[in-house]
Amino acid sequence: MLLVIRPNGGISNITAVNTILPVAYIWEDETGKVISNTLTLQNSKAGKYRLRMKDASTCDTVNTAFFEIINNGAIQLDTTLLQVRNTGCTKINGSISGMGITGATNWQWINTATNAVVSTQQQAINLPVGTYRLEAFNSTYGCSIKSKDYTISIAPPIPITVTTSNWKDATCNNDNGSITLGQFNNNTNLFQFTWLKDSVQNIGSSFNLNGLSPATYFFTATDTNGCARLIFKRALVMIPLPVLNETNVVVIGDTCDFKTGAIKGINASSSSGVINYEWFTGNNTSIGKNKDLFKTGPGTYHLVITDVNGCTLRSVDYTVPDIVTSLPAPKYTDLTIPRHAAATLKVLNFLQGARYELLDVSTGAIAQTNQTGIFNLSAVHEDKEFAIKAYAGPCSTATGTVKDKSARYNSTRYS
Repeated sequence: MLLVIRPNGGISNITAVNTILPVAYIWEDETGKVISNTLTLQNSKAGKYRLRMKDASTCDTVNTAFFEIINNGAIQLDTTLLQVRNTGCTKINGSISGMGITGATNWQWINTATNAVVSTQQQAINLPVGTYRLEAFNSTYGCSIKSKDYTISIAPPIPITVTTSNWKDATCNNDNGSITLGQFNNNTNLFQFTWLKDSVQNIGSSFNLNGLSPATYFFTATDTNGCARLIFKRALVMIPLPVLNETNVVVIGDTCDFKTGAIKGINASSSSGVINYEWFTGNNTSIGKNKDLFKTGPGTYHLVITDVNGCTLRSVDYTVPDIVTSLPAPKYTDLTIPRHAAATLKVLNFLQGARYELLDVSTGAIAQTNQTGIFNLSAVHEDKEFAIKAYAGPCSTATGTVKDKSARYNSTRYS
């Protein structure tokens, strides 16, 4: 607390009578401290005083009652509740408040650097950076008082940081990057947030950004004082696509529909790691998930590779040709078949995947068909001639014959 006291009070017009000179005068305050040795008390501060007087006679010392000098126009400044608030970074909102003022008729806050009056209220608001003091006056008694100087500075930014975050780079030549800010270490309601792309383009304030292209993203927080600071930064890149190299591809045709076709030699790589392979037919039916395609029939095929980011590349179409050739004629062991007896013909040079036919030469009708090359002949009661032929896809063998005689028959060796 600051109190203005001017020692200009006095007590006068006291008259001493019936005294024998010399006379001694002593003024003392309530504590007994001697203040003056004159009959009239002058230039004294507010308080209670009494006069003690002793002349040359044998009489005792005479004491007056206590007289009070009142402190008229006293001004008091109470700083118990004083608060000094710094100004903002962009907002001019500094203030000095809570100053208690008693005994003053008027007052003013001034900027000490310019002596400009910034407020005539008990508090000063919207103050910029500077030093200020209060001057209070009592116009009735001509009293005044000055406070100590108070300095307004720029308030530091309210602290806040991002404590958890996730992000994903862009992939597959698409703008599909993302950033998610999870938690903060302060109340987000105290701030306004802004995302800047490459520190220039304002792209919003959401804590979740999607559909991002490769760039550097800055996240700023502006507090209630208008102080802005960068609290998060992340650069997103475009993950390269996988690479498909078809320079050394080899296509092998399918012979006679035996599934000997193949496509091999396509190479793929990815900076992201593992690659998955999948082969498709011309109508997009999946037929294999290996790097090379083997054991396939004639047709059109293409390869699709997929990296760990889900990015895909498609090869060109490759056609596995259908190779047509003559198949080796079926060979059978010579047989003797008694009339009305059963017999079995069994191919010696069996072709896996081929289809065999036994035909009645006299009628041209197909007597039996199978894929084993084994034919069971029932009891033959007359001479017969049979033809045997093998087929595989578009390929076929030359036709051989078997004759049945009444006594016996010899099977024909086909070559």
